[in-house]
Amino acid sequence: MSEYLKEINPEEPVKELHIAPSWTRFLNYFLDYMVLGLIMSFFVSPAAESKEVNPTDLKSVMDEVQKMFEDPKILLLNMAITLGYYIVMESLTGQTIGKIITRTEVVDEYGHRPTFLRILGRTLCRMIPFEAFSFLFTPIGWHDSISKTLVIKKELPVSGTKTIK
Repeated sequence: MSEYLKEINPEEPVKELHIAPSWTRFLNYFLDYMVLGLIMSFFVSPAAESKEVNPTDLKSVMDEVQKMFEDPKILLLNMAITLGYYIVMESLTGQTIGKIITRTEVVDEYGHRPTFLRILGRTLCRMIPFEAFSFLFTPIGWHDSISKTLVIKKELPVSGTKTIK
């Protein structure tokens, strides 16, 4: 792999796109799922409050959480919120909360903001089973490669940042 990905566009000078490293992608994932958990709690908490669960008894709380996530309605709600979050955030800003914090953004293969359809495809690819494991050996996951998008650092790279040509 080369040192950088060069964008060739007759209207603009060639620029380098610095691919976000795997650890940054993991941090994005972690932060975004914290945000998604917070959003889900607004929908699930009222249902949980109607049950008689002792909040100091960790086992009863975990059992109730497990029962809720076995409910098909909760699973569909979780999927809808996840899809909505990524589609809205990335199509409007090119970033999610995790990407804002880590100063990364989604771009197409030429370094431009992706179209809505690319973001839609990218987001739907997140539903592929075991897709999260596609990052084990490369910073470019299946939802990146299939949709022809990249997650790049917004500023100059620091030591250890991988870039491609």
